[in-house]
Amino acid sequence: MESPNYAAEQAKYTVESVDAAVTLLQIVANEPDLGLSEIARRAGLGKARVFRLIKTLEGRGLITCGEPGRTYRLGYMMLTLGGAATVQINLVAMATPVLAELGEKVHETTQVRVLDGLQSVCVAIWEPNRTIKVSARLGRRRPLYTGSSKILLAFSDPQLRETIITGPLDALKKNKPTSADDLRARLARIRTDGYDVSRGEVSDDLISVSAPVFGPGGKLHAAINMSAPENRVPEAMVEQSIVAVTDAAKKLSTKLGYRGDWPPP
Repeated sequence: MESPNYAAEQAKYTVESVDAAVTLLQIVANEPDLGLSEIARRAGLGKARVFRLIKTLEGRGLITCGEPGRTYRLGYMMLTLGGAATVQINLVAMATPVLAELGEKVHETTQVRVLDGLQSVCVAIWEPNRTIKVSARLGRRRPLYTGSSKILLAFSDPQLRETIITGPLDALKKNKPTSADDLRARLARIRTDGYDVSRGEVSDDLISVSAPVFGPGGKLHAAINMSAPENRVPEAMVEQSIVAVTDAAKKLSTKLGYRGDWPPP
């Protein structure tokens, strides 16, 4: 029987101290050179506890302290872990050339995002060699109900989808879904179309085009997208971008072993 509460089901198996340590790693990864007090504030934890956790992570080379300001950033052991992950995770290894090919075609930033709990996380990036571009960051997390992350929500497990739809939709930008009915209708349209075009949902004057990536049996694996300043993608070019992104999603899905209709029923 399916659990009535996806988040509660996940929480049953969470080791709280490990979860807190991972939270600290994510904070330091996203904003290096913060001090102990600021890290503790952002984590919502006491300074004494954060200090103990950071000293443990320092001891394993995952975080390092920069003197004399006593601010923190990732340690060199993270390079070892990151390099091993890139090799071991088939999705990232297979996505890298597909992202580059798509990026060269559209001359814009491309990335792959995956589901991680109740959010999406960026796991692979390609950026064009141009002065004005969308800046992407590995590990950056987004809510599932906005921007290119909606692709993941649209094709995700119905239980997770309903958890997000009926939960709080915190205000981000002008064009994001504002109600459960609005979000439910947008997700239904995405499943029908097989792609999504997002305008200004995460950042003003930004457009993104995204499509789902599937593996064997039609299982959702990721979302692939291109993002650009909206003034560089007029309506006449939106359709070309949709075709390019969808073709890239199909190519990566094929590499992962998907052999069915598009999108899967």
